[in-house]
Amino acid sequence: MRKSLLRKKATIESALEKLKEVHKLQDINAIEEATKVLNDAWMAASQDMYNATQGAAQPGAAGADAAGATGQAGAENVTDAEFEEVK
Repeated sequence: MRKSLLRKKATIESALEKLKEVHKLQDINAIEEATKVLNDAWMAASQDMYNATQGAAQPGAAGADAAGATGQAGAENVTDAEFEEVK
């Protein structure tokens, strides 16, 4: 996974350098194309990072969902009661 992210980082850096080069030329079409390439590279890396965090968080997420479901079911059995404050 780490090698994949390093390759994605290199791709992003390369696309960024290309964007900087075409920006100096002030060629709008080239800037738009370079921006698209950079955005595509960033989205691919972001998706990989997201997938990596989802895989790591999966075991804990199941426990959180189960606890949330229990809390919600208990909330349905709430009964209002009168009370008196004793001092």
